[in-house]
Amino acid sequence: MLREAGLEDITVTDGRWLVPDVNAINELFDIYGNSGLFEVFDTLSGVAANNRSVNEKDFGYYLQGDFSVELGSVPVNGNIGIRHVRTELTSDGSSFVGGVPVPTRVEHEYSDTLPSMNLVAELTPDFLVRVSAAKVMARPNLGFLNPGATVTVSGGARTVTTGNPKLDPFRASTVDLNLEWYFAEGSLLGLGVFYKDIDSYIQTSRETRPYNTSGLPDSLLDGTGAVPTDEFDFTQPLNTPGGDLLGYELNYQQQFKSLPGAFSNLGVQFSYTYVDSEIQYLSSSGAPSAKGPMVGLSENSYSGTLYYDDGRFSARVSTAYRDEYLTTIPGRNGNDVEGTEETMTVDASVAWNINDQWQVSLEGLNLTDEWNDQWVSSTGDRASVYTHTGRQYLLGVRYKF
Repeated sequence: MLREAGLEDITVTDGRWLVPDVNAINELFDIYGNSGLFEVFDTLSGVAANNRSVNEKDFGYYLQGDFSVELGSVPVNGNIGIRHVRTELTSDGSSFVGGVPVPTRVEHEYSDTLPSMNLVAELTPDFLVRVSAAKVMARPNLGFLNPGATVTVSGGARTVTTGNPKLDPFRASTVDLNLEWYFAEGSLLGLGVFYKDIDSYIQTSRETRPYNTSGLPDSLLDGTGAVPTDEFDFTQPLNTPGGDLLGYELNYQQQFKSLPGAFSNLGVQFSYTYVDSEIQYLSSSGAPSAKGPMVGLSENSYSGTLYYDDGRFSARVSTAYRDEYLTTIPGRNGNDVEGTEETMTVDASVAWNINDQWQVSLEGLNLTDEWNDQWVSSTGDRASVYTHTGRQYLLGVRYKF
């Protein structure tokens, strides 16, 4: 009887257990038969929004010229070019008329002409100045281009995610200046300054409101336990007017070849980045709502590594820090912003090459046991996510044939 019900009776040393037998369930109910109750089709309103496809066709051509000249006694190398690209998009999904899913196709096309210039001036054999300027673009994630909507209910979490097949790409004009001093073998001291005039930015808009204000059919809630008057978190990508981004970066690396004995195998790497940005964000209706820094971008961040490597034994310890950063502007439930607290992680590793074939290594990740602390509201600082993965230790043995 247990077998017919899709269960197996298993005896183990400390008791008896019942476990599902999928093969028996299939024999009894024909769950893979694609007929009757178990027929699979894509016209149900609850699943139609998840059936979508996006086709992208890209066409481009470019013209580039390289040159090498001397300005006085200073060699200058570089190139100037221009690229033209055309993007054609076809997004297929479902919209709903009277609660019935209707196949929907949205076509979108845009073109970009992208000039660029790169110059390198060799002031001395060890000191270089690099200048570059360009117009750039980055196409939106294909997942953003779905013309349909996905409704998800999981416990108290209720979300509606809609695409935007008319999205334009990220667009910006950029200028970079870099100074590089190679003051010793394997060593560098560098300073870089960068500016970006962002003409078009893709924002993920989040808004909490009752489901029945969305215009979506109530039938999408069938079987979820939710009702049309329940509040849902609505998420949709939007193009914004963009804004400005200005920053600089310091880089330092050195191998201490001049030190005596084993100390000559030491080395260090360090980088620091500062970024100031201001982006115009929109409400879900497309109206300007707030200005703030680019989401996901910390104002200050740095990383450093101290290492030893003599060819047989190597060891390194690294640290990485970033300021708190914003993740959503404006925030959900009427809050101004959402963000993530600052983090600092420390990793370390050692490796020993026993011979030309065998290597043993030990690696420790997140030794400071850093937490993922996400919050809502710049004034209330209410916890949204507070989790950690703990420290990780990896012991490895490698053999080369």
